Amino acid sequence: MNVTIIGGDGFIGWPLALRLSRDHQVTIIDNLSRRRLDKELETQSLTPIALTPERAEAWKKHSAININFVELDAQSPALVDLLRTITPDAIVHLGEVRSAPYSMLSSNHRTQTVTQNISTTQNILEAIIQLSQKCHLIHIGFMGVYGYSSTEVVDERVSPQDTALFRFDPGSVYHLSKVLDHHLLRFYAKNWGIGCTELHQGIVWGTQTSETLMAPQLVNRYDYDGEYGTVVNRFLVQAATGHPLTLYGKGHQQRAFLHLCDAVRCIEWCVANPSAGAAVRVFNQFSEIPCLSELADMIAQLSDARIEHVPNPREEDEANILRATSSLWSHVKPAIHLKTETLEAELAFARSFADSAVTKTFRTKALWKKI
Repeated sequence: MNVTIIGGDGFIGWPLALRLSRDHQVTIIDNLSRRRLDKELETQSLTPIALTPERAEAWKKHSAININFVELDAQSPALVDLLRTITPDAIVHLGEVRSAPYSMLSSNHRTQTVTQNISTTQNILEAIIQLSQKCHLIHIGFMGVYGYSSTEVVDERVSPQDTALFRFDPGSVYHLSKVLDHHLLRFYAKNWGIGCTELHQGIVWGTQTSETLMAPQLVNRYDYDGEYGTVVNRFLVQAATGHPLTLYGKGHQQRAFLHLCDAVRCIEWCVANPSAGAAVRVFNQFSEIPCLSELADMIAQLSDARIEHVPNPREEDEANILRATSSLWSHVKPAIHLKTETLEAELAFARSFADSAVTKTFRTKALWKKI
């Protein structure tokens, strides 16, 4: 199968490209904007990451498998001609601003998030309907689109056959952009018969897969800052560098989580099992739903780190109950969980790169009410 990964140089995109290339012909399309954001945020990946062509060359050396790389903004009109050349059977869409805190930094960041995310999704959909062959689109959403203020069970529905829409209650401009993406997918599927799968993903933790650990040039990026570092990874790096674990409020917020390896496996299954046309197939993608305070306690016990309760920059309930279902489990059962032994291994990995951490970036600069 011919698979194109838009955003294939990123946190999920790169390990996904390596995994899929074992069974499929893979092309990465990426404008490398995530690398440039490190300069804006005055941070860097905890792990040193090679340039994309160097990564692809290293993978070819160690696996004898070729990955094609094209540097292009997926908002560009040139995308459709490029896809006509590639003739993809499936496109995995990861080419968006993927951070709630980043989307709330300022008016400019809110506008940038909406503009980039929505126009990229729409441009990909436009390109697909102009292709001569069928192409399955896999869009990576986020479970945060449902919000955290209700005790209703978050289930999955297939649209447009289902007349009822999801109960959306986004908590940031980033999450809002994912809601708008869903409506774009829904319309293009209904009107042009595009087969779409939308993965409403939990918070992804962990940073490496078996492929990214094969050679130093293949290592994946490791975000830990207050804008792009997901909470478990941030806690791990704070512990590895001897800093307190910064917990928002009392930490009684329940959130859905998924290890990077399982996130890759779920997407891999969706690529191999495309949805039918004229429908948006939706899966919730997570392994467990703990409280943030439970995670902080686990990592603190492993590292003797201190927990520091800080004011919550987000506009959200102090505590919530999150209940959700996932029919994807019947196809891809999560293999890695938030347990002591797995967190110990992740902590040891973070400690091996601790000297490169820019510790001043642990705290987010975002405030949800900031104008």
